[in-house]
Amino acid sequence: MDVTRRLKAARRRILRILYDRYLEDPLASTEPQDFFEKYGLTRDDLVVNIHYLHDSGLVELLMGYAPPLFSGARITAKGVDVVENYYEFNARFPAAEQEAEDGLTGLPLLAERFTEHVEQTALDGEARRTLLRDALYLREELARPTERWRRHVLRAVLDWMERTIPETDASCATLLRQMKKALLHTASEEDASDTETP
Repeated sequence: MDVTRRLKAARRRILRILYDRYLEDPLASTEPQDFFEKYGLTRDDLVVNIHYLHDSGLVELLMGYAPPLFSGARITAKGVDVVENYYEFNARFPAAEQEAEDGLTGLPLLAERFTEHVEQTALDGEARRTLLRDALYLREELARPTERWRRHVLRAVLDWMERTIPETDASCATLLRQMKKALLHTASEEDASDTETP
């Protein structure tokens, strides 16, 4: 994993820890030792990333007498909003590779890339408007929490778009195939977890 991706994955983890803590007790702060002992973060990963999140306004820090460490950290309202905004959270702080492979983060990001590509495509007129409308609809559907995704709707939209994409647009076709594969992967994982439940 490259350095930038590792840093962003660590920031994502810190935000999730502080977000979960906020949901348990909105007034509580988390001490550095908690990050080390309970969550297994290293000092190096914690220090640089918590200060970045603080400088970004996503985390507030109570500074102690041993800088660059702090006495306590707490997520801000802005940080809560970022974690709860599926697209922004995954775009700004992508999951580590092993987390992203499950398709849950991959599919919305692929849909975002697909929408951007459609906005810049060489298609004209009604064909472009229709494809863009479908891409935006897909993006809205994927903005729901993953457990509320209507997979049959997603499959239908992807199938429809696959039939309407011009054969000359290889990038669009590739992104569509990747989205269909990611959707199939999440569905098979969901089926597996259903069979494990007694």
